[in-house]
Amino acid sequence: MILAQVPLARFLKVPTRNSYTEWLRRMGTQCADLVVCDMASEVLAVVNVQPPAGSESERARKRLNRMARVLKAAGIPMHVWTDNALPSVEAAREMVMPKAASAAPQATPAARPNPLEEAGRDDSLDERIEVREPPPSTWFDEFSTSPAPLSGTDKRSG
Repeated sequence: MILAQVPLARFLKVPTRNSYTEWLRRMGTQCADLVVCDMASEVLAVVNVQPPAGSESERARKRLNRMARVLKAAGIPMHVWTDNALPSVEAAREMVMPKAASAAPQATPAARPNPLEEAGRDDSLDERIEVREPPPSTWFDEFSTSPAPLSGTDKRSG
């Protein structure tokens, strides 16, 4: 799954040694251009698309370096692509998910099982959906009604 323009505060946990307000002021509003997730919505990598080297401002370079430090501390790889030289689909796939890593299953920090993987799935934990009769209606559906007779000569007295 690929998500665009995701604020860092949406997928990063704030370090407890820092003030949440200060962290949110400095990093929380910054957005990653593309966030690549696995089937369980765990972030695998972040891709930022930047203008060609030398054309960005000093402030933009500092912001990108700060984002790179934060993502490195979180253990999320960051890839920077230039907007005039984007990689091919195959090259981008290899950068984000190298073949060696995709061949061997990666151990996630929480080591949770993939809920969509069929191999080794325990069917006894599945929810069973039972088909039942619908509950009786409160709209008086059970009463039989006939159409009201309409008379063509409706005269009002008055």
